[in-house]
Amino acid sequence: RQMMHLPLHPRLARMVIEAQRLGATDEGCLAAALLSEKDLRLDFRFDAVPHRGVRTKTFGDSDVAELIDAFRLAADCNFSRSACARERIDGPAALRVDQVSRQLRRGLPSDYDEAVGDSESLSKALLRGFPDRVAWRRHAGQAELVMCNGSPARSSESSVVSSARYLVAIDAEERTLTTRKRVGNVRVACQIDPNWLMDLDDSALAVDERCY
Repeated sequence: RQMMHLPLHPRLARMVIEAQRLGATDEGCLAAALLSEKDLRLDFRFDAVPHRGVRTKTFGDSDVAELIDAFRLAADCNFSRSACARERIDGPAALRVDQVSRQLRRGLPSDYDEAVGDSESLSKALLRGFPDRVAWRRHAGQAELVMCNGSPARSSESSVVSSARYLVAIDAEERTLTTRKRVGNVRVACQIDPNWLMDLDDSALAVDERCY
């Protein structure tokens, strides 16, 4: 019922509600707003033009955390178009994210406002919103992934989640390989602990790695 009051895709609405339950309300609202908007990072968009100032790729546990960092940098610049552009961030888009995030926060009940989250709360909430997007990496250090439904996928070169064994593929686009085989190209992902899957009630998530 709470999901109906949030102007979001059902996946994101479920993620926000779970984030609030886990004590990560602000992070959940911000993540939902970011995932509803085009990538703030100008050099990470589909149609990005190579730029001499592109930062060296980093490695991490969550592309969503990277987006949050970009948003906070834009906020530090007061969402100034020129100042954000120097940081290769879309200032107007970041300002829209800020407005949407605040709107979502106001629309949530205060039931769990006393809850205190931890560093894993947002990742757990993302899993709750995208339970059918769980994937595992075939081999350490390689891009090949297997989705929980058995379909193949690959980590995008732009994703910082390049070594996680288990992850949630939040944003993926289909691409055709040279073999004419279509696979999902995972642009935005989040590392998860496979033990978290035990808290979900979706039996379709059961993955036997010996089958692949």
